[in-house]
Amino acid sequence: MRKNLIQLLAVLLVALTFLSGGAVLAKDADADQKADTQLRFHEDGSFKIMQMSDFQDFVNAEKTEANPRSLELMEKAIAQEKPDLVVMTGDQIGGNMDAAQLQDYIAQMVAPLEAAQVPWLVTYGNHDEDATDALAEGWNKIRQLDYYMSFDHNINQASMSGAEATDDNGNTIAVGDMYVLIYDQNGEKPLYNIWALDSNRYADQGGYDFIRHDQVAWYYETSKKLEDEYGLLNSLMFFHIPLPEWAEMSHDALRYEVAGHKFENECPSDTNSGLFAAVSERQDVRGIFVGHDHVNDYVGNYRGIFLGYDANVGFQTYGLGGDENNAMRGVRVFELQADDLTTFTTRMVYASDLGIDVGPEK
Repeated sequence: MRKNLIQLLAVLLVALTFLSGGAVLAKDADADQKADTQLRFHEDGSFKIMQMSDFQDFVNAEKTEANPRSLELMEKAIAQEKPDLVVMTGDQIGGNMDAAQLQDYIAQMVAPLEAAQVPWLVTYGNHDEDATDALAEGWNKIRQLDYYMSFDHNINQASMSGAEATDDNGNTIAVGDMYVLIYDQNGEKPLYNIWALDSNRYADQGGYDFIRHDQVAWYYETSKKLEDEYGLLNSLMFFHIPLPEWAEMSHDALRYEVAGHKFENECPSDTNSGLFAAVSERQDVRGIFVGHDHVNDYVGNYRGIFLGYDANVGFQTYGLGGDENNAMRGVRVFELQADDLTTFTTRMVYASDLGIDVGPEK
């Protein structure tokens, strides 16, 4: 991934206005039925979402444990913020592993989520099939999704878009496309929606992949069906690779009220498949947030829709470089309020805010 440091656009903390919610986890009588898990707003009308991106680690015979500071960041962020939902936005994997090592690694990575008993889901990034030995044993993203879904508090669904396929280069695409509704405090009426898409890996023509046209069409038609059934549901959307609109927005930072850090050029696909246009037309998505570019965490208001980055949670992978390499490790938090479903606030929580050592590897 080509990465060049460029400039600091603004301050670390970003407060936005554009979505809402609040939630509680409820289950039907049979607690073992994960399909009955329902996200609900809290009695006070609040709901909190935490985004974690780019854990991007591995284990092998010589390195048997995931990076302990990454796990500490997850644990302390969850303990402090108490999210109602965690969304992991891709590049969970960061190196080669065989099938047994891959399963061990994933179990280590999600252990803080499971220990906290917080509902969580994953989307995929361009590195999630980098465990080539495991891939040769059949552990592509589809099989990985089955494994993620085996954990008690995972709420992923098998791909809803119908676009799941394997492309000419052997990359699996559109794996795990889904939405999940957040209901009112009584669990009777959906008030909010969370979209999670697979932004895929690498395009046949080279460069980063794009969200395919079938996926865009699925979002568009499903959004209309949900509106027909429940009325327009305000929502947030999550995936891994930014759209070309991120770069367009940051290049006119004052106009689009961009705030946060930009330490590297955006790395979107070269292809614009029209997702932003579809979202803009539907007017249900209030914000779209991605990972991918580890040392960007800026957010801006691009033509009425907030576009933003999480930084990254993984201490194993690249950061700023030098003594400041780990300064951007963190998670992004979103707070929703049921009394105004068109607004949300969001902010970064950095490892250093949690008392975690962000110095160079020893």
